[in-house]
Amino acid sequence: MMNIKNQLLIVLCLLITLQTQAQHSYMQQLHVINKQIAAAYLHHDTAGLLRIYADKAVSMPEYHLTLFGKKAIGNYLRKWMDSARVDSYSRQTYDITKAGDYLVETGTFSNKFSLRKKAIDYEGKYLNIWQMKPGGGLQLISEITGSTKDLERADLPLSTLQIPDTTLLPKPKADQTRITIQSLDDQVAELVVQRRGKDFAKYYTTDAIYMPYYMPMEIGKAAIDAYYREHEDPNTKIDAVHIGASRIIDVANYVLVDGYYKVDWRGGSTHGSITGKNISVWKRDGNGHLLLFRQMAVHD
Repeated sequence: MMNIKNQLLIVLCLLITLQTQAQHSYMQQLHVINKQIAAAYLHHDTAGLLRIYADKAVSMPEYHLTLFGKKAIGNYLRKWMDSARVDSYSRQTYDITKAGDYLVETGTFSNKFSLRKKAIDYEGKYLNIWQMKPGGGLQLISEITGSTKDLERADLPLSTLQIPDTTLLPKPKADQTRITIQSLDDQVAELVVQRRGKDFAKYYTTDAIYMPYYMPMEIGKAAIDAYYREHEDPNTKIDAVHIGASRIIDVANYVLVDGYYKVDWRGGSTHGSITGKNISVWKRDGNGHLLLFRQMAVHD
């Protein structure tokens, strides 16, 4: 008779096999969707592109205010398509994580287009949250995109600077998860004000991915720690930071957050404010504490 240890080993092997098969299936689905997205951009097919979005989708384009809902996203995409001529477009999934009935996807894209007779080479990365439908399909519920290198505002369509009125943004329901997320955001904001980049790493999982603006992905806690230490400018003083959430989805061991931020800064005789948005995926550790697992931020 097979002993308990061997039985457990067989069960574990079966679970690993099933997880691997599921991961491969999700990767195939996203490969097909990414090809559909590329074709839609190349043919200026706004209707085709809109089919991937959920009705309550949230989109966070670089150098633009957050778009709430499929109608707002559609208006933006139509104007974007009318402004630029896309010459080539491609997307590549980097990794996928299943969080309950959602998939967290990170990836990169290349969008070469012409804007006002200027050729733009828009190389970037993205973080997507997909909702898994009962029939097995996927709908995009949250997305954020941004460049992997320095990018002028004028190089993107519809990029006139606008400052969001945060009082008008949606608010998550008031519950313990929202209180916990706001507390963590407040802690991070205080570290930014105090210029304590060396203390940021403790908020991330070992296998975290952080996607800062104008840079490629920072993969793993060690790389994220080095990033924060290197990019902390001692000549710039931060007067105030506010980080907030517009939507929170608490599912399985993850908390998926659509957010926004404002940073008031001073450097010598110059001062100003920067606003932006972010998607943060928090993951519970063995003790139930939330740590940042995936995160990306871009400017408005």
